[in-house]
Amino acid sequence: ACLMGMLEVAYALRNVADYVVASEDLEPGDGWPYDTILTDLRAAIGPTSSCSPRELAALIVTDYVDSYPSSNGITQASVDVSRLAAVASAVDAFTNVATSEWGAIQTARNASPDYHPWGNSYWGVDLRAFANRVHQQASSAQIKAAALDLRNAVDAFVDEEGHSPDSAGSHGVAIYFPPTSAAFLSDPDHNGYVQSNTFMPVDFVKFHNWDEWLQDYYSNAP
Repeated sequence: ACLMGMLEVAYALRNVADYVVASEDLEPGDGWPYDTILTDLRAAIGPTSSCSPRELAALIVTDYVDSYPSSNGITQASVDVSRLAAVASAVDAFTNVATSEWGAIQTARNASPDYHPWGNSYWGVDLRAFANRVHQQASSAQIKAAALDLRNAVDAFVDEEGHSPDSAGSHGVAIYFPPTSAAFLSDPDHNGYVQSNTFMPVDFVKFHNWDEWLQDYYSNAP
């Protein structure tokens, strides 16, 4: 499916998968090249060989990107779920210190790749690009350090990543980050990002601080 390459999606699958393969951006109507993937998988599994979950995930990423040589907006990545907790902790550490310099944070968010428009709103942003831009633009040593730690955690989390040339700013994992409060409220599913919500709650929202930090951001960003 489209737009599943998000930290929240991987977090929801943390107890049932070792690797998650998904796209930050939309996927073309033809979807995945299952014929190529299964052919390559069969070739990888022989009488004296096997294909690990990590190798299969990487194979899917490569075959998917290679199947769209002339398309734009192609993104695909596999993430190592064993490294997910470190990313979630780095997000929490970032939100604990990023309580000022809202203008720099807003600039970093708006300069990062985002996915994909519903009306005029983009609800997901590339997490690695955002963290890197905050690290570059913030003045606070604490914020810069937390952003760098988050960027490095994402780098370790993403095991294999591919994209079309026009998506060079995509690094494999997005996070929910509508640009404004109005955009947040325009999302018909925004209640998933409300702590008090009990209808199909989002695990990442239940156990981490990003949702509360978003509301602080909307209250303070210029």
